Amino acid sequence: MSSSQRNKRIAKNSLFLYIRMVVVLIANLYTVRLVFKTLGVIDYGIFDVITGITTILITVTGVLSTATQRFYSISFGEKNLEKISLVFSTSLKIYFGLSMIIILFGQTIGVWFINSKLNMPIERLPAVHMVFQFSLFSSFFMLMQVPYFSAVIAKEDLDVFSFISLLEVLLKVLSISIISKAEGDKLIFYGIALFIISILVFLCYFIFAYLKYPFLRFKSKTDKVLLNELVSFSSWSLFGSLASVSINQFITILMNISFGPSVNATRAISLQVYGVLGSLTSSIFLALRPQMIQSYSEKSFNYLNSLFNFSNKAIYYGLLIICIPLFIEMESILVFWLSNNDPQTILFCRLILVYGLIMALNNPISIIIQATGHVKVYHLIVEFFTLLCGPISLILFKAGFSPSSSYYVIILMSIFAHVARVILLRKFYNEFDFPYYIKSFLVPAFAVTFIAFFTGFLFSKIDTGFYIRIPVGLLISLIIISVLVYFFGLSGSEKLEVKKIYENIKLRLIKNGR
Repeated sequence: MSSSQRNKRIAKNSLFLYIRMVVVLIANLYTVRLVFKTLGVIDYGIFDVITGITTILITVTGVLSTATQRFYSISFGEKNLEKISLVFSTSLKIYFGLSMIIILFGQTIGVWFINSKLNMPIERLPAVHMVFQFSLFSSFFMLMQVPYFSAVIAKEDLDVFSFISLLEVLLKVLSISIISKAEGDKLIFYGIALFIISILVFLCYFIFAYLKYPFLRFKSKTDKVLLNELVSFSSWSLFGSLASVSINQFITILMNISFGPSVNATRAISLQVYGVLGSLTSSIFLALRPQMIQSYSEKSFNYLNSLFNFSNKAIYYGLLIICIPLFIEMESILVFWLSNNDPQTILFCRLILVYGLIMALNNPISIIIQATGHVKVYHLIVEFFTLLCGPISLILFKAGFSPSSSYYVIILMSIFAHVARVILLRKFYNEFDFPYYIKSFLVPAFAVTFIAFFTGFLFSKIDTGFYIRIPVGLLISLIIISVLVYFFGLSGSEKLEVKKIYENIKLRLIKNGR
């Protein structure tokens, strides 16, 4: 496939993902508003703590999917259908075994921890255990969908992925809308609804993959070499992801023990904001990931470097357009969204935006490292900084610092971790041009951020109504960042690509006008 064909495919997939992103973003924000209003502060805080296993599993499935996609993509590049079938069967066995281990630990250590360690209202313990059980068994279906979901992404059938993810989020909106009007324990009902939705999503991927991909058929035969490679690669990638998400959940639990469920509700709101950033990042990057892995396997390093440079800019500047108005107007947005003007919630949400921007830069680096296969050293070094967040937060809480201190810790550690990522990329990928990365991306990104934030801050001081200030602020952010990026953030070849896209759009508009 030529570079132009690849770019067209990326553009087509990006369109599907953009439509999905907009709908999912609006639906998720509306769902959080409904859930917060339906459950109340205490039950919402309880739900955030207890469904931590689901949060972990969402990340785990993403990591395992990335690992499985790597083996699928290499096999697709080799046009080896037999190997694809072996990758599918082997991964299915691994994830089934992992799901059984998770359920076993949940039924023993998990139940003990809820009863003896968490700070929960006694009268809500029966509901807590019910929600935990449904969350635990949802994990089985989330893990078992990974081999099917990964095949959809590796084959770049992103229209199917977009449709299923839209269906999932719409089912969540429908379920909480019904639950809000129902009589009974709404926390338990919501746990049941999410369990049912996890089954339906699994069935969607299973049915599509079974009908569309005849090479995805289970074989009892086990390739021990492939099994070892998959386990080794997945385990280190899993370690990296679990370190990050477990620290987040560990901090959530620390806050519960130190400050109670009400602070958990505040933290949960900030994590929802972070989830929105993650969704935007995934949408931008999902169309690029398969091509980056395949380019590395084909040794098309020039094309891979161009994708790497473009993805860094697309992710960071795409998020920056949204993050600057959100940061400045967070108080007004929270009042509009959740009728909440708590100063601690505002601070949490602003700090999580900074953290989210830094973490978004990790994706392009991580994919290239995964393509090289040097995941063990990479995750051991990078996640060392991540794992420090928990002990440092614990020490600060014990010393009497506020809950927000943990956010400053994770921001600082994420900066150190990113420096480590760049150094390791330079070590394991010889074609990475470190000085060019600094000159073409980091320096312009810092300048664009400063100028755009300063301009947005000045505009926020103009006495206009909320419904005017927010959309106009977003428009100003879009215009200023786009102009700055075009003149100072893009290379000569990237500017030519932008001009080509502009000319094509203009020609189509002229033709349609006739």
